[in-house]
Amino acid sequence: MSDSVPVQAGTICLPRTAPRYIGALSNSGRKAANLTGFYKGIQSAGAAVFWRLDGLEIAYNTIFGATVGFPPPPHLTLTSH
Repeated sequence: MSDSVPVQAGTICLPRTAPRYIGALSNSGRKAANLTGFYKGIQSAGAAVFWRLDGLEIAYNTIFGATVGFPPPPHLTLTSH
C-alpha cells in the first residue's frame, strides 16, 4: 500500500459541493442550471485533456503536478497498477 496515492479531499468534495455553491449565487433556477452546466463543461474538458495526457504515457508525476499546480512530495511515488 506504500505506492498508492491517497485520495485528496478536493477530489471528492468539489464535484459534489460546487453545484450547491453555484445555486446559492442566485434564486433563479435557470441561472443556476446555466452556471452548473458551464462548470460541468469545464470539468469535462479538463478530464478529457488529462485522459489524453495519460494516453500519451506522460509521467504520472507530471500529470499530478499539472492537476494540482505543484509536484508531488518527494516521498510519494505515483505508479500505474
